[in-house]
Amino acid sequence: MRNKLTQRAIAKECADWMRRKARFKSNRTKAPMQPFAVVQASAPTHGSDTAYMPLHGFTAVDLGYQRGNAVSNLVNKMDEPAFAATYLSLFDQIWSAPEKLEDVANDKAQDVTIKKLTRGNPTMAAKFAELKNDPKDTN
Repeated sequence: MRNKLTQRAIAKECADWMRRKARFKSNRTKAPMQPFAVVQASAPTHGSDTAYMPLHGFTAVDLGYQRGNAVSNLVNKMDEPAFAATYLSLFDQIWSAPEKLEDVANDKAQDVTIKKLTRGNPTMAAKFAELKNDPKDTN
């Protein structure tokens, strides 16, 4: 019983964190998008914004921090302010275009994330399903 209560608490906390902190959008067009990321400097004294490309995922290998099985995996770092600003501007244009991106934060992305979190753990999957269908849960 104690283990079930702990799993329920973890599942609720994880779902709550996703609702508060994460924003998920999906490409609704058939057009491919360039795989890049921009890291914004927290303050002018902490350096400039930096763009990284191409990125094919968010693993340590994809980000270039660990060696993988690929023959090569080059990730370019662009910290020249003009280049980083161009990528940040492109991201802002795409992110704010509802005809290009569909907001999926509360529906599809949550379901996909829950499936990934519970893969191989039927007990945790059952707890997430129970939470999702709980009429007493107003969150």
